[in-house]
Amino acid sequence: MIRTPDGKWRFGDSRAARATLRPLDALEVQGSVAKVHSPEHRAGAGGDAHKISTSARGHDKGNWGERYALVEWARTSELDGAFVFRSALAEATVRRGRWGVAYRLEQTERPEEERLSDPFRSLRRRDIVTRPTTKSASEYASSFAIGLSMSVVSRGSMRSA
Repeated sequence: MIRTPDGKWRFGDSRAARATLRPLDALEVQGSVAKVHSPEHRAGAGGDAHKISTSARGHDKGNWGERYALVEWARTSELDGAFVFRSALAEATVRRGRWGVAYRLEQTERPEEERLSDPFRSLRRRDIVTRPTTKSASEYASSFAIGLSMSVVSRGSMRSA
């Protein structure tokens, strides 16, 4: 619970729901939705955020080794669609004995904010959104602490609204 400057309490002003299914032993699927009232303003005078996400994860082991994969997508809409941000993630790992390989790809849209004279405030620009992309791959041996690892982060593109 949060107490606002006028003495009122903020409680129960946001909603969320999640459903998770396991149609198979090695597969899990989930989806969630949320409406968060004024997440950036303590007194509740800020805009609402509407969020949705979905993901699927698979993991199985056999005599041949182990496999794992995850895909995820999310979207946040703020101020009745004035700001919309998306995120996507995919990763996979395959292991056999002591050896394994892994790959991860992530792209997330983020707002650019300008600093103001007040260090606790920022101005969110509607016309600039960055899309950093993260890619990483690795191979490793489970009995060694050091393996070959590579990570690339690119700034991605800037989108104008």
